[in-house]
Amino acid sequence: MRKLKQLLSANPMVWAVIGIEAFYWIAGTSGMYQTVYLKGLGLDATVIGYITALCSAVAIFATPVWGVLCDKFQSTRRVTALCIALGCVLWALVPLTSLWMLGPVSFLLIILPLGNFFRTPGATLMEAVVIENCVTNGIVYSRIRIAGSISYALFSFVLVRWLPTVGYQTIFYYYGILMIPAILLIAFTGSERRGASVARPLSLKEMQLGTLLKDRSFLFFLIFSFACTLPINTSFTYIPYLLEELGIDEALLGLTVGIRALTEAPALLLTPFLCKKLSVRGTLILSAFILAGEHLLYAVTGNLATVLALSVLHGLGVGVRIALVMYYVRALAPVQLQATAQAVNATAGNLATIFGNVIAGHLILSLGIRGFYVLMGSILVLGTLFWVVSLRFTRKIDVTY
Repeated sequence: MRKLKQLLSANPMVWAVIGIEAFYWIAGTSGMYQTVYLKGLGLDATVIGYITALCSAVAIFATPVWGVLCDKFQSTRRVTALCIALGCVLWALVPLTSLWMLGPVSFLLIILPLGNFFRTPGATLMEAVVIENCVTNGIVYSRIRIAGSISYALFSFVLVRWLPTVGYQTIFYYYGILMIPAILLIAFTGSERRGASVARPLSLKEMQLGTLLKDRSFLFFLIFSFACTLPINTSFTYIPYLLEELGIDEALLGLTVGIRALTEAPALLLTPFLCKKLSVRGTLILSAFILAGEHLLYAVTGNLATVLALSVLHGLGVGVRIALVMYYVRALAPVQLQATAQAVNATAGNLATIFGNVIAGHLILSLGIRGFYVLMGSILVLGTLFWVVSLRFTRKIDVTY
C-alpha cells in the first residue's frame, strides 16, 4: 500500500491511466446486455447469433484498419480517441432505429455492425495506449488494469437494480455519456512511443507488414488466441440462456458478470508473482486451463450459487489473460508494428467470435446449453495443448513483467 501511495504521488500519469481504465470499462458494462435487449425484441438464439457474428465480421476488417492507422500516423492516442467517439455516436442510434425496416431488412442489421466498426477496435487500442504509457512511465500494467475490472464489477452490480426499472434500451445512451472522460484522457494525456527516427507518418512499405505474417511464434500464438477467445466470447453471449434454464432472473446477469470482473482484480495482482514462478508463457497456459475447467463444470451446475462460484473461476482466468496477452503480443512485434500486431491479434479473436456465434445457436438447440459449454471447454483444452507443443518449434520470447 505504501508503494502504491508513493507511486500515485510521484507520477501523475498513474491517475490518467487509472481514469482511462475506470471510465472505459464503466461504459463498457453496456455491452453485456446487448443479448438481453435483442431477446426483448423477440429474436431467437439463432438470429442473435447471426447478428453477433455479423458484428464480429465487421470488426475483422475494422480492427486491423484502425491499428494500421495508429502506426501509420504515429499517433495511437488521437486515432483511438476518434475511433471510440464515433462508436459512441453510432451506438446511441440503435434503440432509435431498432424498429426501422429498409425494405425486407431490419435496420438493426446495419446499425449494429456499423457501430462495431468503431466500438470493437476501441478496447484493443485503448489498452495499447495504457500499456504504452505504463512502459514509458515505469508503471506495472496489471495494477492499473485493476481499476477497469473493479469499476466494471461495481457498475455491473448497479445495473442489476437499475436497468429493469429504466429499460434495457438505456445501455446505448449511458455508454456514450460515461465514455466522454475516457476519450478526453486518451486524446490529451501521455506521450507517444515514437523515436525521432519514426516521428513522421510511415508508408506501408516502411511499416513492413509482412514481417508479422512470417513469424511462426506470432502465428502459433494467434491460433492459441483463437482457441481461447472462441469459448470465452461465445459462452458470454449465451449466459442469459443458461440462467433461463436454471430458472434465474435474467436481470441477475449483472451480478454474475460483476463477480467475474471483481475476481479479475486479485488475478491481476497475482500475475507478476506467477510470472516469476512459472514464466509468462506458463502463466498464460495456467489461465487457459482454469477457463477450461470453468466451462466444463457448467455441465453439473444447478443453481445460482454454483454459477457465481464458476464466475470466480472465470474472473481468475480472464484476469491473467488481460494482464499478459497484450504484453506478450507487444514482445512478439517489431517496434513499428506494435499497434498493428495488437489489432491482428484482436482480429483473430473477432474471427473466433464470428465462428462461435454462427454455430452456437445450432449447438444449443442440438446439445442443450450444458452440452454447449462442455464443447467450449474442450476447445480450450485442445487449443492450449496445441500451443504447448508449438513452443518447442518457435523462438523463446523473453517478457519482463
